[in-house]
Amino acid sequence: MTNSETIEKLNEALGQLIDAYKILKDKNEELENNIKDKDIIINDLENKLDDISGSTKVQSTKMDGMLNRIQTLLTTSKSENTQNTQNTEEEKNDIIEKELGLEVLGFIPYDEDVIKSEFLGKPADLNSKAVKEIKKVFNRILKLKSST
Repeated sequence: MTNSETIEKLNEALGQLIDAYKILKDKNEELENNIKDKDIIINDLENKLDDISGSTKVQSTKMDGMLNRIQTLLTTSKSENTQNTQNTEEEKNDIIEKELGLEVLGFIPYDEDVIKSEFLGKPADLNSKAVKEIKKVFNRILKLKSST
């Protein structure tokens, strides 16, 4: 092989290396752009998550305040003479409707059996007081929905 042939072969190899480098450089730039796009999307999602978390905290705080107010209203007697007695269900309805402007559809009593069933992953007893009251409230919601 002559010097000129060797130079020509080296020149071809160098050209191939330069072409490969250009291809790799283009692919690298493409990947970097993809990463930048993904970073922008991730930042947007993180900002949206922060917004949702913030509004959820505000809503949770408002809900806690309302539940505390309802609890206070329900456990406070209507008259000073009966401070230590619980209000009747009808009185509770009146208090909530008057004080908060909410229509009461029912009260679901605490039922230890329902809690146990939930813990064990079993369905609740359909004859329990809580389940019966949930059915009543559900039917009242359906009636309200159908009347609107």
